[in-house]
Amino acid sequence: MYNKIYIIQIIVIILLLIAPLQSQISIKSGPVISDIVFLVEGQTPYLGYEINSLTHRLPYLTYQFGIFKTFKLNKRFDFQPELLFTKKGLNYSMNFIYDDITYIIKMYYLEVPLLMKYSIGKKNQFALLVGPYGSYMINTERIRKIEGELVKDKMSNVRKFDFGIVSSLSYDFNYNKNHFNLDFRTTYSLVNIMDYLEGYVLRYYGPDKEKARHANIALTIGYFLPLID
Repeated sequence: MYNKIYIIQIIVIILLLIAPLQSQISIKSGPVISDIVFLVEGQTPYLGYEINSLTHRLPYLTYQFGIFKTFKLNKRFDFQPELLFTKKGLNYSMNFIYDDITYIIKMYYLEVPLLMKYSIGKKNQFALLVGPYGSYMINTERIRKIEGELVKDKMSNVRKFDFGIVSSLSYDFNYNKNHFNLDFRTTYSLVNIMDYLEGYVLRYYGPDKEKARHANIALTIGYFLPLID
């Protein structure tokens, strides 16, 4: 809980620093469908053999919030940096007749997307956005409940930094003299986000390729704060 409060304080401080610049900034928030894609060897090297009895089939429903600002480059193009607090993860929970299994991984990040925005249409209400993001991992939590025993612990093999690509479709609109924005986006890691567990030996010492990456879909609504006179 204290990590969430800490991030909120950081965002508020940055918001207060940017506000006097006589420029319009925006706040945004919304749900995220999060998952981790495991390639080649699968999830076992990163989560342990206990995961082999579970099925990786449910995405993790979570959230993100933060601030962003658009810098006008010309009639069609804008540059849009963002600062987001985003919660990502993985869900292996399963429901059985006699026993329910909970296995959830939570990862908390401070994320900075740097996006190029291309507006389309006569009123420039629709826009396509694309660009890289970098994020710093603040905290991790793994929640397991098997046969009635609840265990919560941190994951020591999650890397501190993540880097990836963002693609987005947005729509700007006005309502009651207020300016809003809807944003539907996907993000995908371009680097490995997790290390192998200590003691895990690859079969025949195979090549150490990047295999665990975030894959997320988000829908957020943004509000453009009024300009300061």
